[in-house]
Amino acid sequence: MVYLLARANVADVDAWQTAFDANDDYRTEHGQRGYQVFRPRDAHDEVVVLFEWDDERSPVEFFDSPGMRERMREAGVQGRPEMTLADEVTRTAPAGPSA
Repeated sequence: MVYLLARANVADVDAWQTAFDANDDYRTEHGQRGYQVFRPRDAHDEVVVLFEWDDERSPVEFFDSPGMRERMREAGVQGRPEMTLADEVTRTAPAGPSA
């Protein structure tokens, strides 16, 4: 499993979210296993997405493809998103209630 952290400026966050949700099956067909969407508190025109992928080649090829670049443009992504591939090192479970 590999993770891709993507940070993008968008024209309209709500319109971007609608387009992002509509393309979930398309991303899954190309190797996406899951994702989390975040919005920085101090940047209302920005989104941060942590994707999970099968391997590191899949997301790089996918996001460089003409089809995905067109989908991002239609969703209102402005410019090229900042993307970082990462491997999981540590994961903790949420702390439960103390006794």
